[in-house]
Amino acid sequence: MCSVEFHTRNQTVSTDAKTANTIIIAIPSYGDRIFPRFDQAHEFNFAEINLKKSSIETMTTHLCPAQENDMCCWLHKMGVKGVICSGIHHHHQVKFQQIGIWLVWGMSGNIKSTLQQWLKDQPAMVNKNQHIGFDQTKMLACNETPSM
Repeated sequence: MCSVEFHTRNQTVSTDAKTANTIIIAIPSYGDRIFPRFDQAHEFNFAEINLKKSSIETMTTHLCPAQENDMCCWLHKMGVKGVICSGIHHHHQVKFQQIGIWLVWGMSGNIKSTLQQWLKDQPAMVNKNQHIGFDQTKMLACNETPSM
């Protein structure tokens, strides 16, 4: 895994510091709420989840670069393993599946309370770092084109 530095509003974080016991979940946001449309979001809350404790370790806010035209690949580059959002177009859902990021959509409300509820309800998804039923043999890199 390559080392990536990214800038948040408050700090610089290195992905080298992440351990095998944690994953990053991205949530499109406005303030402390889930943004209603994934494709129109510019701000994302990243929750570092401790898999062993099923707990939220840290929450940071990240701004998607204006020049980034593929948010799915940007999230992949940032080390995100899962996305929780409200509304999302089908082509983004397919792209996430192709690059190995699981997705839960249809969520709304306060980010922290939604994450806490999700942690209680979805232990199978957090465990093994993948979406239920996800076939990792069909993963593509961000620069690959899917075959039809």
